[in-house]
Amino acid sequence: MNTPQIQRPPFELLGVQLGDRSYPILIGGELLSDPTTWAPQANRKHRDTEAVAIKKEVVRPVRTKAAVVPVEAPKPKPKLRTAPIQVGMDRQQLIELWGLPDMKTSSSQGGHLIENFAYASRSRPMQTVVLEDGLVVAAGTN
Repeated sequence: MNTPQIQRPPFELLGVQLGDRSYPILIGGELLSDPTTWAPQANRKHRDTEAVAIKKEVVRPVRTKAAVVPVEAPKPKPKLRTAPIQVGMDRQQLIELWGLPDMKTSSSQGGHLIENFAYASRSRPMQTVVLEDGLVVAAGTN
């Protein structure tokens, strides 16, 4: 007795390599209706937390009621070196808002790490920031 073979719709597999990360992109019709095409990716050990399914109704209407998971656009970051510097923010927050300093000095005073960051600009006075043990304790312009 012959067991009927399930016909899978044709698809292309595009592998994306990003250094130590990689992921597959499946291209084809009716992929979401066939769990054998996407289930192995959903069960990967190191997978991203979000996935997206894109349907092009202009090319071919999607005939299934498959869920489409939208990926949220990242929140816009403030323009570097324009956000206010708050006393108490940590080094990482400062670098995310202002980038790496143009000049930096580090010293130890009384067992505390003191860092002086300087941000230069042609259109504004130099911004200086003092961090103690990784937290902003003072900021101002020269």
